[in-house]
Amino acid sequence: MTKETPTSVKMECDLRDEFRVPANERNCPNAYNEIPNTLTAKVIATSRKGEGVFTAKSTSKLYKQLGI
Repeated sequence: MTKETPTSVKMECDLRDEFRVPANERNCPNAYNEIPNTLTAKVIATSRKGEGVFTAKSTSKLYKQLGI
């Protein structure tokens, strides 16, 4: 099974625009699409309602809330 790993890349605006076209043509999941996929849209909507949002003053408290 292929494991996907999310990545983050900072780049200049001009370079980003050049990158979008070939990335979108190849259906790259991290192609800087401005339209979120179904799961991302659902998570954004529920988090705006305050559902599934965790806050803590330390990582250990956050991990405890998340059951980790």
